[in-house]
Amino acid sequence: MSHTEYLLTFVRGIFYGLLFLGGSALGICRSKAFRARWYWWLVLFAAINCIIRPFVYIWVNPSPISIREAFLMQTHQFGVWRVAEGYFVLIGVLVGGLIGFAYRQLSSRE
Repeated sequence: MSHTEYLLTFVRGIFYGLLFLGGSALGICRSKAFRARWYWWLVLFAAINCIIRPFVYIWVNPSPISIREAFLMQTHQFGVWRVAEGYFVLIGVLVGGLIGFAYRQLSSRE
C-alpha cells in the first residue's frame, strides 16, 4: 500500500478519536453526572466497540483473514478503517478522560 492509502485509512479514525477526546474532556470538566456515571458507560461502549470492530472487518471482507490479522490490522483491505476507528475512539475516550480528570483536579486545588 502507498502512504496515501494508509493516510486515508486512518483519517476517519483519527477524526472520531479527536472528537471523542474533546467530548470526554469537556464532559468531565463541566458535568458532575457525566463524570460520575456516563463517562464509565462511554469507556465500556468504546472498549466493546474496539473488540467488535475486528470481527466486523472479518465479516465484511470478501477474502479470508485470520483474527490475528484483523486485530493487528496486518492486511489492509476493504474495511480496515473500521478497526482503526474503533481503536482511535477507545484511545480518544481514555486520553480525554485523563485530561478531564487531571484538569478537574488541578482546577479544584486553586
